[in-house]
Amino acid sequence: MPNLSDTVFYYTKSEKYTYNTIFGQLDDKYIKDFYRNQDEKGIYMSGDLTGPKISKGESGAEWRGYNPSKSGRSWAVPNIIVEELVGKEKTEQMGIIDKLELLYQNNCIIFTNKGTPRVKRYIENSSGMDKVKIKVKNKKK
Repeated sequence: MPNLSDTVFYYTKSEKYTYNTIFGQLDDKYIKDFYRNQDEKGIYMSGDLTGPKISKGESGAEWRGYNPSKSGRSWAVPNIIVEELVGKEKTEQMGIIDKLELLYQNNCIIFTNKGTPRVKRYIENSSGMDKVKIKVKNKKK
């Protein structure tokens, strides 16, 4: 089946705008291909804990033997999972290493055979598939 898509350009008059993402159900093939793991909490896929580019400070610090800077990356901790554990206010006060440690202590992180940490993303927490890809352009006068 061909991969068909449309691109919608969403123009705004200012930097302040609201767009609500439209999600659809995960299809069976996607679930089979990506949600291949299961533990006592449910079915999950593993997700990346790093983002592009090297950062200084905690974002590029070594944690439990893994240094993201050696791969040209930095830590990108999913705050939404941390917030589920300790709340938004506490999450905002925590540093990156503390967040990683919290996720690890709560069995939310696994390590690959090569020692790379990955976050568990449970299927029941998934919003579904992003149905519309939006490009936002500010219309300048």
